[in-house]
Amino acid sequence: MFAGLAENLINFAFNTASYQMNQVMRRLTLATIIFLPLTLLTGYFGMNFTSFGAINGSVSLFWSIALPVMAALIPVFMLTDIRRMVQTLQKRTAANQNSKMVSM
Repeated sequence: MFAGLAENLINFAFNTASYQMNQVMRRLTLATIIFLPLTLLTGYFGMNFTSFGAINGSVSLFWSIALPVMAALIPVFMLTDIRRMVQTLQKRTAANQNSKMVSM
C-alpha cells in the first residue's frame, strides 16, 4: 500500500518537473522564433560588401524585409497559443455572464 503511494508521489513529482520544463521550452522556442530570422538578416547585412547598395544607403531594405517576415511568422508559430487564449477568454466571459445571471 505504501509502496504504491510512494510510487505515485514520485511520478507526480516527475510529471510536475516535466510540465515546468515544457513551459520553459515553449518560451525559449518563442524567443527563437522571433529572433532567429532577425539574426539571419543581421548576419547577411553585416557581411563586408563593397558593391552592395543596401549597405551604403539607409537600413530601409532591412526593415522592409524584416517586418513582413516577422508579421507572417509570429502568428503562424503562435497559432496554438492564440487559439488557447481565445478559448480561455470565451470561458471567462461565459463564466462571468453565468455569475451575473445567478446573482440577479
